[in-house]
Amino acid sequence: MLKRYVLFSTVIFLLFSCSKFLDTDPEPVTVSGIVTNSSGEPIEGAMVSILSPSPEETTTTDGDGVYEFSRIIEEAVSYSMEISKDGYDSRTEEFVADPSNGPDFPNVQLSETGSDNNNDDDSGNDDGDEVEGTTGGAASIILDNLSDSSINIAETGGNVNSTFTFVVQDSAGRALDGNGAVDVEFMITSGPGGNEAITPEVVRTGDGGTATASLFSGNIAGNVKIEAKVERTDIDLTIRSKPI
Repeated sequence: MLKRYVLFSTVIFLLFSCSKFLDTDPEPVTVSGIVTNSSGEPIEGAMVSILSPSPEETTTTDGDGVYEFSRIIEEAVSYSMEISKDGYDSRTEEFVADPSNGPDFPNVQLSETGSDNNNDDDSGNDDGDEVEGTTGGAASIILDNLSDSSINIAETGGNVNSTFTFVVQDSAGRALDGNGAVDVEFMITSGPGGNEAITPEVVRTGDGGTATASLFSGNIAGNVKIEAKVERTDIDLTIRSKPI
């Protein structure tokens, strides 16, 4: 009887020891982004500050325009971030950091101070001429149209797909023309995992810088997040839309 009691006590001890070992604190992850100018060139020494959530942090970009933070991100969290640099207009970014999507922080373009207000006369065409200068290429991707925000599960009847259109713009907010056409890659960043899919997954921008594809539902109900991405291999820059 004594031997059985000792053995039982040893097993209990090991179980409690394992449970304590597995109860570890979450590890911080490195999140990063790139700060560029209106021509898509990296900006060194730009100040990037996290305003919320706490703790507030500030860092500066390196020679490649890259900034990095070490943060604990266990769930989707809304962030507010300010980016500034002498000679440029400061900018505030609001975004959601989602661990299921990286979670990398956004790439940001800063405009040179006064770049949009170099002409003070009363001719409305002067500002238009300024904007019509040579484009610096793709700088942002924005959602232009979404046919349906809710669709049915596959094979249950009703509408099972939603068409969406993104517009690729340059740093001046102009839609890319045919000469600056780029490939837009669409991806599902989170979903219920019921074989939902996007078709086609890669689209070449057409007139007005638009790229259109469709989301087809799977066999499980749930929320789906979609992201559009453009790879600027010429300047080693990845441009992402906000998840929809």
